Amino acid sequence: MLKEDKNKNLKLVLAGQKILNGDSEVLNELESYILKNKMSNYVLMTDYLSKAEISTLYKHAFIYVFPSLDEGFGIPILEAFNNKIPVVTSNTGAMVEVADGAAQHFNAGDHIKLFKVLNELIISKPARSYLTEKGSERLKAFSREVFIKQYEQLILKSVKN
Repeated sequence: MLKEDKNKNLKLVLAGQKILNGDSEVLNELESYILKNKMSNYVLMTDYLSKAEISTLYKHAFIYVFPSLDEGFGIPILEAFNNKIPVVTSNTGAMVEVADGAAQHFNAGDHIKLFKVLNELIISKPARSYLTEKGSERLKAFSREVFIKQYEQLILKSVKN
């Protein structure tokens, strides 16, 4: 998640649990890279966050980046849409389907393409606004009303068979 602070400087917020399944190797590499490249003032690493903390991050986010290599659904994409934040995701798992044209995508692991997409969105307010509007529209497909209607159709179809 990219966050804009009061001075118009962007910070990269790496949100979420730092150590997964007891493996701290990636965390150690990342922390070393940040220190080695003097990026500590520009990168904020959180650990597990409460709902209130997550809400605060969304409230101050400039762009939501979801570079997952393997994702089952992508609820954070919908949360970003709900918070009117432009979204950038990798093109893996269900993320392209969930976003359905309301996010910018890049090939998972392609950091050059990710940089280009982020640079365009940072520079272009119309591009950010476009994605924000598309995200709000896309979110409607996941409304409670749509879910209930689809569930009713599924039940009616199973009763007929």
